[in-house]
Amino acid sequence: MNDLPPEQNDPEAPEIQPASPMAEDDLQFIAAKTLAGDVRDFLLDRLRHDHSPLPWHLRGEDEQQRTIDAADEHSRLLVAKVVDLVMAGGRRTIMATFKKAAIKDHIACELHVPITNEDRHALLDSVGEVITLTLADTRAFNGDRGKPKPTPDQRGLFPDDPEGPDDGPVFDKTPSGRKG
Repeated sequence: MNDLPPEQNDPEAPEIQPASPMAEDDLQFIAAKTLAGDVRDFLLDRLRHDHSPLPWHLRGEDEQQRTIDAADEHSRLLVAKVVDLVMAGGRRTIMATFKKAAIKDHIACELHVPITNEDRHALLDSVGEVITLTLADTRAFNGDRGKPKPTPDQRGLFPDDPEGPDDGPVFDKTPSGRKG
């Protein structure tokens, strides 16, 4: 997951930007203090790695759809990271699956944490300590105002087509066609 040395996991440590990050790799460099700039850099990185020589309106429908799908996937990753940062308030967080709870004179909880979690040692060291449990579900922020649609490669032929009506015969727009 995080290949940085422990001293660079410190929130006060300077950030190191990767040369050519992938979506999940560069999310580890997002910090609460620099969130606006980090989101900007994340978006610019997506644009830098878009190797299409054509502007949007000249791309085919399939290529536009691939770009839309990639943007959708990356935006969900970004939102999940931002929600995690904001909810954590600068504290360390550990993602876990809440498996079960039992109520007696207290509530006993069973959480499952992946063995590869980078903070597993801090979690094990905190057994018996008082910790803060924050409930955050990033899926609550995955909505949108409507999915973008690629421009169809071919316009509709009939007025009731969802892509729009045809312009009509070219002849009718010429001086000879209007006389008829």
